[in-house]
Amino acid sequence: MQIDRYNNVEVAETVETSGYFESLFEVYCPLSNGRVKRSKNADLAGDFVSRGFRVSVSNDGNGYSDEDSIVIFDSQCVDCSKVNGKIVCTTKTGFCMKGGKCFHPGDKVGCQICKTSSFGYSHWENGPDCLTPVATEENETLWIIGAVLGAFVFILLSVIAVMCYLSKRGRTPIQKIKLVAEIR
Repeated sequence: MQIDRYNNVEVAETVETSGYFESLFEVYCPLSNGRVKRSKNADLAGDFVSRGFRVSVSNDGNGYSDEDSIVIFDSQCVDCSKVNGKIVCTTKTGFCMKGGKCFHPGDKVGCQICKTSSFGYSHWENGPDCLTPVATEENETLWIIGAVLGAFVFILLSVIAVMCYLSKRGRTPIQKIKLVAEIR
């Protein structure tokens, strides 16, 4: 299983393996690295913060114990815990993540460089040898702010245009309201 930065859990596959009895309370089961499932969202491909296994044990292949989770994460930049039966992982500020590994600002992976924004968020930016842009949360936030400001400016300009039109006709909107009030 993989856990992304939003605590979404993706389970890649179910695998059965033989275990070895160690003691009444201990069983040894060799776990493979398994196949790392790529995220459905291309921008988050390899952007998991932890991986792990859901484990249950059987001595006859029919009845199984309750499932428990084993989570593997880099404690330098991630904290994971179990809250009400759900695994919750939080990333620490000042680090970029790729493939479950921590990177400091200035570290380079492929053609991308880990950077820290003015807001304190770390993200990946294309280096000079990258061909395609990297989507960042900061870019998405700027688009939203730009759209809201654009709509506000459009409405403001529309109101000013209507007021100019009415004033050229000889009446301002306030005079028009007074005129309607006098007729009553």
